[in-house]
Amino acid sequence: MNYTLWFDGNKNSTGSSCSYHVMNNSTGEESSNTVVTGDLTVPELEYTGLIEGLKFITALNDVQSVKIIGDSKIVINQLKRVWECKATNLRVLRSDAWNLLGKVKEWSADWTPREFNSAG
Repeated sequence: MNYTLWFDGNKNSTGSSCSYHVMNNSTGEESSNTVVTGDLTVPELEYTGLIEGLKFITALNDVQSVKIIGDSKIVINQLKRVWECKATNLRVLRSDAWNLLGKVKEWSADWTPREFNSAG
């Protein structure tokens, strides 16, 4: 099966959260989840939304490909190795995401403006 995964991380005066939205491209089935988190930076929240979505997808059977879409240029470009990842905390999260992506046959990642992010 082929999936699309949107992810997002948000922080405001009332707290912080991350979320993901997954769509099975063959059946049109959709699933979403939001996780309220502790005191994390926005890039950490973005990575956490991605990782939670990847955990959901990799727990499913017969995953062929995942198209990742997010509005975080940092996460998308670090994931694709376009930008260097210097912060230790983000390197750990990026490694977690790569480990989960190793369970799927192929993946791609694209940036989208916030208004088109289905997870946000």
